[in-house]
Formats: sequence, C-alpha cells, structure tokens
Amino acid sequence: MYATLPLAAQQLAVMSTIVPASMLMARIGRRAGFTIGACFGIAGTSVATLGVLWSSFPLFCLGMALNGSYIGFSIFFRFAALEGAGKGVTSNCINPGYVRTPLVEKQIAEQAAVHGLPEDEVLAKIMLTSSPVKRLIEPAEVAAAAAFLCSSTSNSMTGSQIVLDGGWGAR
Repeated sequence: MYATLPLAAQQLAVMSTIVPASMLMARIGRRAGFTIGACFGIAGTSVATLGVLWSSFPLFCLGMALNGSYIGFSIFFRFAALEGAGKGVTSNCINPGYVRTPLVEKQIAEQAAVHGLPEDEVLAKIMLTSSPVKRLIEPAEVAAAAAFLCSSTSNSMTGSQIVLDGGWGAR
C-alpha cells in the first residue's frame, strides 16, 4: 500500500520546488541556486541512505522528498544551456549514483557489523538492491565525466545529463 510513497514524495517535492526555485534563482543568480539545489541533493541522498541502512521508511521518504527538491533546482541547468549556447557556454549535469567515499565506506562497514553480513553483501542486498550493477561508482569515474565535459570534445554538448548510476535509472 505504501510502496509508492517515496516516489510520490519525490514527485510532489519536484512540483512544489520548481516555481520557488526559479524565483530564487532570478533573485540570487543561477550559480547560487544550483549550489542550494546541490545541498538538497547531498542531504537527500544522505537521509535516504540512512533510511535504507537503518530500515526507517519515514526517513527514506524524507530523503526522497529532499532529492525531489534537488531535482526541482537541478533541472534549470537546461535553461542555462539554452541561454549560454549562443555565447559558447555549455551547461551539463553529472548524475552519479552511490560514489565510493570514506563516509560510504564507513557506512558499509557499520551495516556489515549490524546485519552480520560481509561488506559485499551489504552493497548487493541493502544499498544497491535496485541497481543492476552491484558496485559503487568510483570517484575517478565521476572525475573522468567532468574532465570530458571540460574538454573540447564536448563543445557541442549542452543541456545534457551524464548518468553514472549503474543502471538504476534505467529500471
């Protein structure tokens, strides 16, 4: 009955964030607005991850709602792409899934101890259940995507997303 609640919370947050985000960005600028949106994304991912790791459905729903607010802010990169295109400025977005960081490594070890599972099973059975690729994204993969976007090879690419999520979004 409640299975779609996290997605509903996320979509409701997207819809309720778009207009305030655009008004805020018009007032304080896109760069500051994107920074605020990124903070929502970091907070949402952290809260949703804790919800999964601690088996807390309300916490997971809250994380999904925060991620929805991030989406409400982040979609404006496309408008920035349209505005900058005539001036040779590109605007693209990198959307990674779980990235191997010291914080994530610590959470995996803690969950392995709590659940009595090996760390690879924590990844496959708890954190990456919905991801077809059962491994963390390496920081070098995100850096390579950023380097590509900074290179002349991507001069014609604007308003696009590079999704590095192990296939989670394809489901």
